[in-house]
Amino acid sequence: SGIKLGERFIPTDLSGRVLVNYWGKEHSFIYKSAVDVMCDPAAAKDLKGKIVLIGTSALATYDQKVTPFSGNFPGVEDNATVVANIMLDNFNRKSPGTVEMVVIVLTGIFLGLILPRLRAISSASLAIGSVIFYVLLSCYLLIYQNLWINLIYPVTNMLTIFTIQTVIRFFHEERKAKEIRQMFSSYV
Repeated sequence: SGIKLGERFIPTDLSGRVLVNYWGKEHSFIYKSAVDVMCDPAAAKDLKGKIVLIGTSALATYDQKVTPFSGNFPGVEDNATVVANIMLDNFNRKSPGTVEMVVIVLTGIFLGLILPRLRAISSASLAIGSVIFYVLLSCYLLIYQNLWINLIYPVTNMLTIFTIQTVIRFFHEERKAKEIRQMFSSYV
């Protein structure tokens, strides 16, 4: 479940990876040129007592990483972000999966019972509103609580229930229309 580093606990997945809490685009940390630090004693003094990572940030060095903020994120800044996450203990955490299962079951029951009783526009609004609410909730939890919950299964569940209910309603209405046409054709 994680790595113990002194008193700190670093949550990892089964492969030893962490969910990095990125601070933003490139240059979220201070960059200093190695030449400036070696040639300027004042620049070297600024680094005293600080954590310093040495690396390259130029595109031609092929140490670029893909992150949620950039396709060309310097690898050294990626490492700096991990160090900052360790120091501040603010890694993103993955939901254990029970949240998603509860959402799937509750929305399945709720939408399965309510959608057949509503008119088409109301049922579409309720289904789309449920999806939007869940997406906004997951964004809030990720941004403000550092909790990553799965979007795919609950949203797919909601959309599948809505689609199935719509198809069932369509075939039911079509059958009713056919019966009404047959009744009127026998009278006319």
